Amino acid sequence: MYAAAAPRADGLLLLCGGRGVDSTPLADAFGLARHRDGRWEWAAAPGEAPTARYQHAVTFVGTRLHVSGGALGGGASCSGRFSISCSAHLSIACSGHLSIS
Repeated sequence: MYAAAAPRADGLLLLCGGRGVDSTPLADAFGLARHRDGRWEWAAAPGEAPTARYQHAVTFVGTRLHVSGGALGGGASCSGRFSISCSAHLSIACSGHLSIS
């Protein structure tokens, strides 16, 4: 619940964060990719995901994924932003707290 997703120009959909069934913020990232034969596949994005958060925003600008804001739980909010450079094969290299490759 309250996860954020962003489509990339090549069709990959990246989903990150949200809240678990116990309402704790999640620090995970998954990619949904379509294979050439038409099959869809979820894969955990390897590397370090953004800080656990929900009700945040994510968007791709070119090959860069931007993660902004969100709630940390317990009434705390996150004002931090991440900018991640992404290549064409769900390979994400990052400065800061997020590195998915």
